[in-house]
Amino acid sequence: MNEWIEVNNGKMDVVPDKDCEIWIARCGMGEGWLQKIVYCTKQNGYIGWDGTVAYQIAVPGVKPKPYIKHYANKEIFCKKIY
Repeated sequence: MNEWIEVNNGKMDVVPDKDCEIWIARCGMGEGWLQKIVYCTKQNGYIGWDGTVAYQIAVPGVKPKPYIKHYANKEIFCKKIY
């Protein structure tokens, strides 16, 4: 199963071992959303996307499950896909 992996300040501690597409969960101004981007191993675990809170490797033809970010006593649902 493809689970969400936490990201801290744009840095991934667990990184893909090859270039691939990944889903990122992002939060901002109390709302959350999902985006698919290309990750290159040359980035050494750094995404650099402001507000990124988690990622998972994209599986062709499969949409990711929502990601829920717990922040300041509230839940932010990252489910809308951009």
